[in-house]
Amino acid sequence: MYTKSRKMGSMARKNVRRQLIFMPSLNLGGQWMSQAGFSIGQTVRVTVINGKITIEQ
Repeated sequence: MYTKSRKMGSMARKNVRRQLIFMPSLNLGGQWMSQAGFSIGQTVRVTVINGKITIEQ
């Protein structure tokens, strides 16, 4: 089992009116992901339920 703490960041996008809007962003990466069985180019499933994000192979 791996537990990591990360700080939420932000990413900017333009909406249809070309206004800049900011959204929460989370960047995950590192050797620990390889150790958990994830690989580059792999398709994963991301599920969000009740404030919990699950990433599955």
